[in-house]
Amino acid sequence: NEILWTDIDGREFHRLNLDTGKHEVIKLPKMLVAFALRPKGERGYLFAWEDGFQLYDVDKGEELCDLSLGEEVNPKKLPSRLNDGRV
Repeated sequence: NEILWTDIDGREFHRLNLDTGKHEVIKLPKMLVAFALRPKGERGYLFAWEDGFQLYDVDKGEELCDLSLGEEVNPKKLPSRLNDGRV
């Protein structure tokens, strides 16, 4: 029973447990712009980083696969990033 969110500019992942009121703030290595839950029993989350997509275990700070760039999200190398996500 949790609420999860990201502070993009702060490079943080937040988790609020609604039963206990415990609020965790986990520092990240780069900007996390969106994320998706994985099926029950599968580790980590699907993260949309500022520069690509990756399965990531936020509790261990561990990459679960290589970064998938898919399309070049910033070909002109402007000060921009991915911003939204939808599952």
